[in-house]
Amino acid sequence: MGKHLVQKALDEFHRDHTDVRVELRVTRRPYSWAGDDRTVEQGKIRYGGEEFNKDKGYDEQGEQGEQMRRKWRRENLEGYSEGPRSSEVPRTPMNVLGELASIDFNTAKEMKWHPVDSQRMILWAGQFGKQEEFAEAISSRHFERGQTNDDTETILAAVADVPGLDVHAAAAFLATDEMVDYVWQSYGAMIKHFGITEIPVFVFNRLDGPSAFSPSYIQDVTPAPYIIVGSASVEIFSQVFEHILEETLEAQEQDDALREQYLGQVVGLQDGRQGKVIDVELGGALILETSDGKLVRQRTRAPPPPRGENLAPGPRAANL
Repeated sequence: MGKHLVQKALDEFHRDHTDVRVELRVTRRPYSWAGDDRTVEQGKIRYGGEEFNKDKGYDEQGEQGEQMRRKWRRENLEGYSEGPRSSEVPRTPMNVLGELASIDFNTAKEMKWHPVDSQRMILWAGQFGKQEEFAEAISSRHFERGQTNDDTETILAAVADVPGLDVHAAAAFLATDEMVDYVWQSYGAMIKHFGITEIPVFVFNRLDGPSAFSPSYIQDVTPAPYIIVGSASVEIFSQVFEHILEETLEAQEQDDALREQYLGQVVGLQDGRQGKVIDVELGGALILETSDGKLVRQRTRAPPPPRGENLAPGPRAANL
């Protein structure tokens, strides 16, 4: 659903900025509300069924039910934080949210806490540049056509929905254990390491910054990404795109000044060597060529902090 809102936000952004092109490179991370806890039910269970309600703490309604849900999270999700949300915050019904995103929900009656095969298939499709097309197809069948994403038949039918994907190759992949360990590792890391206890979570990396999920990301050192927890709204996503555009335009102006001042000049490196500036990368990084022909990248300024009134406040929004 959040993906549909992002697309609508992109459409609005392009209507307002006809001379600007936005390229989104999407990486999906396998997630399960149960993390990597294999003691929970491993077979299919019915949405709203007795086992589902018991595992999620939905046996009761109202305030008592909300307390049970919060208790379940504390006991089962390591690193869970209550955060600002409480039972006093009204929750919009799923069908209403679906209408905003042009989705007519008809959710499958069965699910799995750990839908390993469907998430393996998303990763597999990504190898052919078809990740988003397949994710859309399997989500449509599960959430709009009542076909559980745990059945192999549903998974392969979704593969067939995507031009360019080979159903026979997909079936052969499912028959292996390839990427199974990675999916389980991701299940654990998303909750235990990154502290993500609800989905969707959208992480928009900053200019010249690594992914928050990358080993090179360092809290309070690496440019803090914009993080939106929950499907949010078209307005919020649109504002994030506006912030990124503003940052980029300001960075281009600063880089033009750097280019005028340093291009072709010989400058000193932090390690005592010298190099000739042959280019300036977006974000204020000088590209220097040393006397031995090696290229060195040297930053000239720290990235600006995220913009907005806690609109997308950075890693702590999801305890990254």
